[in-house]
Amino acid sequence: MNKKPLKVLVLEDEAYRREMIEPLLEEQKIYWAKDSTEALEMLDIVKFDLILLDHDLANHSCGCAVATRLANKSCLNYGTKIVVHSINTSGIKRMMRLLKNIPIRIPVFSLPESLPEVISSLTLSPSA
Repeated sequence: MNKKPLKVLVLEDEAYRREMIEPLLEEQKIYWAKDSTEALEMLDIVKFDLILLDHDLANHSCGCAVATRLANKSCLNYGTKIVVHSINTSGIKRMMRLLKNIPIRIPVFSLPESLPEVISSLTLSPSA
């Protein structure tokens, strides 16, 4: 039985992290965003099954704008499962406050071990 691929938004600006994340999502439909502007544009167009958010981005920006949008009930992706994969502890706390209750927080160095379980839980859960 073929499973429908998950639509996954990945906000990540670092090439080496993208290279680490991509094989973990190999059977999924990945939408890459290298900054908050790209991610925000996609949030209004695509209904995602999973969103991976990084806090620290290039040019002294962060994923907080995306977290703020996701916390808004009018957002198409409000309620989507979110994984914060930053190594910045204070940034993670900031995004947790913005989102009120982040479903999952995975330190970036633990993604290879933890993300497959998240994907499995989403593909096995009944569709809404």
